[in-house]
Parts: sequence; C-alpha cells; structure tokens
Amino acid sequence: MGLESEEPIRKTQLVLASGSRFFLEGMTLILKIQKNVKIVAQASDSTEIVKYVTLFKPDFLFLDNRTLKLNFANLSSLIDGESPNTKVILFGHRYRNERSPNIIYLTKETDALGLLEILETAKDNSPNKGTPGEESQKIKLTRTELRVVNLVKSGLTNKEIAKRLSIGEGTVKAHLRKIFMKLNLQNRYQLIVYARKIEYKSY
Repeated sequence: MGLESEEPIRKTQLVLASGSRFFLEGMTLILKIQKNVKIVAQASDSTEIVKYVTLFKPDFLFLDNRTLKLNFANLSSLIDGESPNTKVILFGHRYRNERSPNIIYLTKETDALGLLEILETAKDNSPNKGTPGEESQKIKLTRTELRVVNLVKSGLTNKEIAKRLSIGEGTVKAHLRKIFMKLNLQNRYQLIVYARKIEYKSY
C-alpha cells in the first residue's frame, strides 16, 4: 500500500498596502522567509486595495495608514462586504475609534516577531485556547489592571498608558505580565480580542 500524501498546509495570505515602496519592499523581505506566510499582492491606493482584497480574499490586509490618504470608514465597509473574514492590520491610532473585531492595531513597540505572533493568533480567530466563558469572566483583576486592559484595548502604547496613569513604563509592563498570566494570554492582540468579548469596564 502506498503512503497517503499529507494535505499541504494552507499559507496565511496577505495583501500589503502602502504609499511607500520602502515599506512594501521591507515588509516583503521580512515576510517572504516565513514558510507559512504568502504575500499575494501589493497595493498603493484604495482602488488597488479593494481590487486585490476582492480577488484574493486574503486572511490579512496590512495597511500602512501612515502613507495612504484613505476614507477608512468607506474602505472598511467595502472590505466587510467583499471579504468579511479579512482582518485589517493598522499602524498606530489613526483609526482607533473603529471598533470592528477585524481591525488589529500595531503599536510602536511591535517588532517583527510580534507581528508574526499576531498573524498566527488572529488567523484562526482564537485569542486563547478556550473561549471566555463564565469561568474566565470570574477572573478578578485589580482596578489598575482593569484600566490597563481598557487602555490597551483603545490602542495605546505602554508609554502612553504610563503617562495616562501617571506610573512608570516598567510598571505598565509588570501589570501586563500579571494580566497575561491571570487570563492565560500571550500578547497584546489576544488581550484586545479577549477584552472586547468580555467588555471589561474600568471602575
């Protein structure tokens, strides 16, 4: 009897969008060495973004919103209509009032490894191994930890959180380590998704 061939692993498909050739080439160099990631297209304006998202229906649209002039509300609506499972990765906080669960914010602190972790975590839409049911909702966070969670959910960096809470940046990192441990999470993206599901409130 012949050996059954293993089913090939589907790669994470990504569309890169930027007005900067440097960004497009740089991100391509970083991502093309990843065996499980495939860049299916590069876009330089909103017309190309909609075209390629509609054509490829990628897992992710990595949008360099620092260099593109966009009506993001309209673009987001078009993407939701044409490819509702596509997640949009954004830099910074320019559109952080957008509360779609398909929007992922990168902070200045996100490095290449952090980006790859986000791609892996978000692809399966599973912020942690389990779903936040009744038991996970009973986990107690301190008042400061709750405030940190809500500020992370809003897209603030550690430095910005420290300034907002009048504490040191190292203290913010310590709070995040405790929060990750309590909630069995590994990174900021998982915390953001978790917080949106649980809807933690500050007191």
